[in-house]
Amino acid sequence: MTVLARLLRSQRALIVGSVAGAVLWTAAFAIPVWLVLGSRPWAAIVATAVLAMSLWRRRAVFEADRVALWLEERHPELQYALITAIDPATESARSALEHKVAPVAFERTAYRAASRLALVPLVIAGAAIIATIGMTRLGARRPGSGVVLTGTAEPKPGDSAIRLTVTLTPPPHTRLPAERLPDPIRVAGVTGSRIRIDGSAPANEISIQLDNRSLAVATEASGWRADLTMPSAPAVVRVRTSARERLILLEPRADSLPVVRLDLPERDTLLSRATGTLPLTASFHDDFGLAETWWELIVSRGDGENFEFRTVTLDRAAAGSARTATRSLALSLDSLTLSPGDIVLLRAVARDGNTSPGPGIAGSDPRTIRIAANRQDDSLDIEVLPPPEPLANLLSQRMLILLTEALEKKRPRLARSAVVTESARIGRDQTSLRRQIGDLVFARLEDLGETGEHSHDDGHDHSAMTPEELLRAAEAANRHATGESLDFAAGESPVIAVNRPLLEAYHAMWDATRELNQGEPRAALPHMYAALDAIQRARLADRIYLRGRTRPVVVDVAKVRLVGKRDGIAPGPRTPQPSLDPAVKRIAERFDRALDLLGQNRDAAIDSLLLLRAELLTDHPRIAAPLAQAIDTLRTDRDATAALARARRAIGQPTTVRSGLRRWSTAP
Repeated sequence: MTVLARLLRSQRALIVGSVAGAVLWTAAFAIPVWLVLGSRPWAAIVATAVLAMSLWRRRAVFEADRVALWLEERHPELQYALITAIDPATESARSALEHKVAPVAFERTAYRAASRLALVPLVIAGAAIIATIGMTRLGARRPGSGVVLTGTAEPKPGDSAIRLTVTLTPPPHTRLPAERLPDPIRVAGVTGSRIRIDGSAPANEISIQLDNRSLAVATEASGWRADLTMPSAPAVVRVRTSARERLILLEPRADSLPVVRLDLPERDTLLSRATGTLPLTASFHDDFGLAETWWELIVSRGDGENFEFRTVTLDRAAAGSARTATRSLALSLDSLTLSPGDIVLLRAVARDGNTSPGPGIAGSDPRTIRIAANRQDDSLDIEVLPPPEPLANLLSQRMLILLTEALEKKRPRLARSAVVTESARIGRDQTSLRRQIGDLVFARLEDLGETGEHSHDDGHDHSAMTPEELLRAAEAANRHATGESLDFAAGESPVIAVNRPLLEAYHAMWDATRELNQGEPRAALPHMYAALDAIQRARLADRIYLRGRTRPVVVDVAKVRLVGKRDGIAPGPRTPQPSLDPAVKRIAERFDRALDLLGQNRDAAIDSLLLLRAELLTDHPRIAAPLAQAIDTLRTDRDATAALARARRAIGQPTTVRSGLRRWSTAP
């Protein structure tokens, strides 16, 4: 045998030992987690982590050269002949190297190492599993250990002696395989499934009831048999003998209706003429399989009290029991012979293959296709009003700021002449906006008594005025309009009071225009920001002068803010909150009684929880879900503390819908 073949045999032995050791290490950690916590997800997480870590640590066994170096380290007499012999570059000296490696039995070293890789974790895994099982049994039977007892009292003779097997056969349209459930306590299946219960006791000693209705029991060669159908609502099957009783909870799952989505057209459509082709696309889905899909159109025609309706079915086709399907159709509007004013209601429809209790038919959300009528009231013209003048100025000033900021950002890449030209163009726009601000100052004088020939159009170019000239012109116009001089001794003049923000904006725009005309956009930006701020304040600058005095509104700020004094105030009695839901309270009481019974008779407690779940499946599925895990954990004689705690928390947090505010209670 060649050196390479011997090395590959040793490598395979190490790989088998490493993989087996990784699996055993995984079992040593995951199985105790599963036994202690009773949680398969956590056990799966631990198993995945340990397996990945173990294989990563032994990854060297998958490389032949590293295995050869490992063997060279343990057999110095090889003198690196093994690693050299597997090198393709030493083909000419292969025979001499094999002659030197032949006397060394390095395979035994690999076999012994592979055995140790698997034997050590095997011993540790077995010891960990045995210790965990022993501790779980001891903790489950030790009073006061804090673990929910899974049965401290000995069961009565024959309490669990009724052995049976349930065969669940789903309906044919589901295409699900039949299930054989040995000794079940819960049977979940699709509504309409056939259920067969087989037992080994004599048939004349067995009686079976389904919700107080007796079922026929047939005699078989091996015992007895009973046949029934999965009902549409949760039910309990009671299997009884003269001294024993066994409960089986039937948990039906309804076959859902198909889900249909109309993709095209995306929205309702108005067509001017009923000609051409309209593309249709729809998506279909069913949990078990689609039987048929088609398109349905309802055409309505008429006006007033005279209407005609007709239904059109298009492209009906079998779906072949596929769970999902997508169909498209080009609808010819000419074939529908539509007239102006007609309305077409369009939808996609699907049917599943349910045979019990019957097929389910569902459609998509409809789309409306309307043919425009020859009437003038089918259209509506809306004239959009411009924004108010201060708001328009605000938007214009903001636009100029954005243009100036963009110019300043591009300034390092532009020539000086280009910067001056663009800055001057923005300055001209700023001048135009300043003219509007100046006109607005004189327009507001009308509110102070300006009438007749004293128009705010005084013949002056307000854009060419300095801020001081504009102020003097405004005061002169106001004095000419009111017929009296301004008295500044008593306070601010009305012109200044009403128009101060606009005058500030005018002043800032004047400075900004000067900087822009000189080709300095950076120096103009602070003035432009000030003008924008002034225009924003001008929108709220109008003052309202009320005639007479208003009554002061007295507000107890401390009381409103709930920061009053607490010294010397005795707290009132707390008002107990009413029960959120009396039905949930009764559920909690039944659950607590079942827990009290758990320490005396485990089977009776499981039956109580089973009956409670049967009642909760319809009205309280959120509570019934964790209760199922608690029942299954108790049936397997494991620690059910975590499962029962989750079920109790679900009962204590009911979902309620209230039509008003809750009653407040007094804080302590």
